[in-house]
Parts: sequence; structure tokens; C-alpha cells
Amino acid sequence: MFVKYCVKSKIVLKNLKSYGDTIIITGCTDGIGKSLTYSLINQNVNLLLISRNESELKNMKRDLLEKNKNYKGTIEYITFDYNANDFNTYKIIEAKIRSMDIGILINNVGVSYPYPLYFHEMEPQLIEQLVNVNLLSSYYMTKLVLPSNEI
Repeated sequence: MFVKYCVKSKIVLKNLKSYGDTIIITGCTDGIGKSLTYSLINQNVNLLLISRNESELKNMKRDLLEKNKNYKGTIEYITFDYNANDFNTYKIIEAKIRSMDIGILINNVGVSYPYPLYFHEMEPQLIEQLVNVNLLSSYYMTKLVLPSNEI
């Protein structure tokens, strides 16, 4: 319901290209990210999709183009695992977006617990994964995109 409201809102969709030519969507191959991607393609903006599963990205790109024959933008993707714990690993994303006119960044990637746990029951690797994917990814992606959107 919330996604439907955001995507259909005239305020949000007034003219997405006025923010920049490209929208980056992380965590785009499932759930809310996937729904947003399928909705935003109707706005004829360029899409940069980022997810950890290359075959899902390829299939999604093919499906988007097949279902939207009149699409005038471009769809590119980067295979990237946000569980990386070092800003230097983001250099492949930085290199790709350096020449792009990024208008909107949708930080959608996220992970959850495999089953309900109390904090003291979590393994350190799970805590690290939660921090890397749910927190650091948003900070790092914003840091990469922000210079191209300076006010």
C-alpha cells in the first residue's frame, strides 16, 4: 500500500528526470525494491539496478524490457554483495556511477534474522552482516552518490 501511494503520488512522480537521468535501486530483485523497479520503468528514467545475484538481475532486465516495449531509458546493473565490510569494495560502484547523472538513490537492500533471536543469542557474523547490509550500505551508497548531487 505504501509503495503504491509513493509511486502514484503526483508530487513524487511529477518529473523524475528533473532530479537527474538515473535512478539507483539497491536490493531490487525482490520485495519492495522489485515493485519499485517495475513501477519506475514507466517513468522512462534510466535505471541502475544493484543486487548480489547476477542471474536474477539479468532475468529482471530482460523481463522489464519485454514488458515495456516503449521504454526509452537504459537499464544497467551491478552485481554487488553489500555484506562487504570495507568502503574500498564499493569502488566498482563508484567507477560505474562516476559519469552518470544520478537523480535518485533508493537504498532498499536489507537482511533480517533467519528466525526470531534475542540479541545475546546472535552470532557475531550475523550482527556484522546486519550492520554491513542494513546500515553501512546506506551510508556508503549515499556517500558515493552525494557528490554528484551537491546543492
